[in-house]
Amino acid sequence: MSNHPPRATRSSREPLLQLLLAMVWLLAAALILSELAAGLFRPWNDIRLAPSAGLLQGHPLYLTATQAGPIWSWIYGPVAPVFYLPAVLLPTPATAVSAALLMTAVVFLAAGRVLITRSSFARGLPREAAFAAFVLYTLGEPALRGAGYSVHADAPAIALAALACAVILPVARRDERRALSLSALASVLAVATKQVLLPLPFTIVLYLACTGGWSRAGQWLVPAAFWAGLVTLLSLLCFGPDALAFNLVTIPAAHPWQWGGGASALATSGLEWILRAWPFALLVVCEGTARDRTKPWRHEPRALLLWVGIGLSLGGILTRAKVGADVNAHAFGLFFLAIAAAGALADACTSASAPRRRAAQTALAIGLAAASWVALPTALQLPAALRALPLNPETTGAMLAREAPGTLYFPSHPLIPLYEERRASHVGYGVFDRDLAGQTVREELFAAFTAPKLARVALWAVAEDPVLRRLPTLTVRSQRGPGGRWTLFEAPLSDQSSP
Repeated sequence: MSNHPPRATRSSREPLLQLLLAMVWLLAAALILSELAAGLFRPWNDIRLAPSAGLLQGHPLYLTATQAGPIWSWIYGPVAPVFYLPAVLLPTPATAVSAALLMTAVVFLAAGRVLITRSSFARGLPREAAFAAFVLYTLGEPALRGAGYSVHADAPAIALAALACAVILPVARRDERRALSLSALASVLAVATKQVLLPLPFTIVLYLACTGGWSRAGQWLVPAAFWAGLVTLLSLLCFGPDALAFNLVTIPAAHPWQWGGGASALATSGLEWILRAWPFALLVVCEGTARDRTKPWRHEPRALLLWVGIGLSLGGILTRAKVGADVNAHAFGLFFLAIAAAGALADACTSASAPRRRAAQTALAIGLAAASWVALPTALQLPAALRALPLNPETTGAMLAREAPGTLYFPSHPLIPLYEERRASHVGYGVFDRDLAGQTVREELFAAFTAPKLARVALWAVAEDPVLRRLPTLTVRSQRGPGGRWTLFEAPLSDQSSP
């Protein structure tokens, strides 16, 4: 635990702040439910959950360029598909995606909660209000909204990285060796979840060396080396060295650069990060009023969060510069910077100096009120989002599949044939990933995992897909499902063969 004494005094405005906080949490709950409900309609959540269902049915997670099998568009480590296995035990694709979305939000928000608790000496209302501000920020920032409330490797990786930091923040000497070993394991698993977290172990080692000397850093490195070797060995035995290297290294490395490539791409990605990194400025301002000036700042718990945030931001900037990478590449660094800023703000609200304390409390209250006002229209859409749930693509797509078994190819909803027919098929974006990397899928390998009696391609809420270039005869469009949001592509009647 921190050795800071509690310095907050009860304010006459506290009942008003408690009422404001209760309203903010009600709003945040509505926003989270709205985001999860909307997630059921986004094809990416189906795509990212399909590898877990595939594993459960015995399909390989990774393939080499010459192996036959379903291409899942999974170029990340194997941890996340294992994490989501409980969700795909549910009986329908709609319930599976819903459960996976809920799992994602829970681990993401729990990681934030634990880190704020371990890195801030504030208690009670200031800490709760700062955490509420963090939650609203994650719902408003596209990078964190995509990472924290969508099915992907992002949230499990962030949670593991948070665990790696949390267990070594308040140093308990009697359990330090165990804490360092657990931190090392969590760090290794975070990197094994998504490659962009590779800077994490290096920043932790540097932090430990600066705060406790290289002997303490060595106590972390020894179990880290053991866990890294064990995780690598298990991964090689389960998935094969060639398939792992092809999907985790060869394909991502071969993807072209965005924005002209080289320095231009990195500069554009860096500017994009700067425009989103305002929590860093908030951290600097609040830390000046909150921290204990009797010891070097590097010994403050938030120093680790800052180091990790900057290290992961550099990895995100590099990743974002590649074609195919989305804005969620910045989520990892922004998460830790936002947590550090929230903790510093909470501590500033308990400052011994009454003017500084009142200024921080006023700023936090105004910020929460303003963010709530901006987010209110979205929260008010929750009833409509809940009413629309039965018309989701998982349920309506399953109905289409039952009408003509074995004939529909769902390139953006592979869960539907996995559930309805226990049949694996290529993810359209996975085929596109191979094309980007110059590893075009051979025709016979592509045809083997579309549909056994392919007659139509079904797309939800879009009119095009890169995979259609592989199927030039399917040119006739028709609309099906709720509001005509399913677009079916099939061959002209004169070109169709009899079943």
